[in-house]
Amino acid sequence: MIWAALLLVAALAVPGVWAWYISGRQLAATTEAEQWRVLRLGVVVSAGVGVAILVLGVAGFVLTGYDWLVLALVWSVGLLHLGLLAWGFRRTRRRTGNTSRAG
Repeated sequence: MIWAALLLVAALAVPGVWAWYISGRQLAATTEAEQWRVLRLGVVVSAGVGVAILVLGVAGFVLTGYDWLVLALVWSVGLLHLGLLAWGFRRTRRRTGNTSRAG
């Protein structure tokens, strides 16, 4: 069971480091195009994290002998992550008036 604790620590540390890196890049971006490029990169990587959470939920579901509680708990976090990501991106696009796909 020690691998689960180590995996949890890594799962918390990696997104924190990524958020620190992206926030620094966002602050350094001077033009609107650069800011949108950094935002899109952050959204794509964050969506990948959300999908990885969902995949880990299925893996945990199978490894625990098809325990529905594990699947429900992990998937709720994954779906919350993806939902907040979509909401934040949509809100940013509306606030800046950027409604084009290209940015």
